[in-house]
Amino acid sequence: MAERSPLLPLVQNYFERDIAGATHSLEMMDEDEALEVLKALPIPLAVRTIRHLQVSYAAALLKDAEPELFKSIASSLNPLS
Repeated sequence: MAERSPLLPLVQNYFERDIAGATHSLEMMDEDEALEVLKALPIPLAVRTIRHLQVSYAAALLKDAEPELFKSIASSLNPLS
């Protein structure tokens, strides 16, 4: 796992308080950078974030995700929600 960034609490707070704004900001980022942000989030928050992303963008991020991250997120997604 990557070294913990001192910015992580700030980013986490942003995603928790304004998921719509945070996901919009994420969608404006390069996919590699957005994936790094997603990897830094706790899995429950990453799952919530994925649910708010445009489907094609979420698929592009998960396609390039490490297998462990993909499995953690995919196993927490409910296909009926």
